[in-house]
Amino acid sequence: MTGWRQHPAVDTATLSQPAAPSGEGLKAWNAALNETHAMATLRTEGGWIVRYLEARRRRLIVDAIRALAPQRLIDVGCEDGWLAEGYARHVPAVVLSDIDASVLGKSQVAARSGVRVIEADATQPTALLDELGEGWADVVL
Repeated sequence: MTGWRQHPAVDTATLSQPAAPSGEGLKAWNAALNETHAMATLRTEGGWIVRYLEARRRRLIVDAIRALAPQRLIDVGCEDGWLAEGYARHVPAVVLSDIDASVLGKSQVAARSGVRVIEADATQPTALLDELGEGWADVVL
């Protein structure tokens, strides 16, 4: 990128995080991360900028989904289904999927007609494919 240079005070080596583990290790790692950095907490208790950006992000995603008018949508890594609260009533069949059953259990739209919840690892989509079949969704979020 022309004209770009790193600020001398920024040490890029300290900015990177270790790679997430896989399998059951990923499940535990994700659950621990959700305890300390859950988006649901940031959306309600974060600073005004975080709350504004999350609300804007949700509005933009919901508007895009409504414009596509899908009949079937899979929301992979949906956490508590907060985005789904904005679009679920416009999509006849929705699957909410996350590796962390405890955050999926907090979804306010999970009991809504046409909404299914599947605990699955997004890095290993076999469970979703086995449950739904390949090509099931019009939109994958």
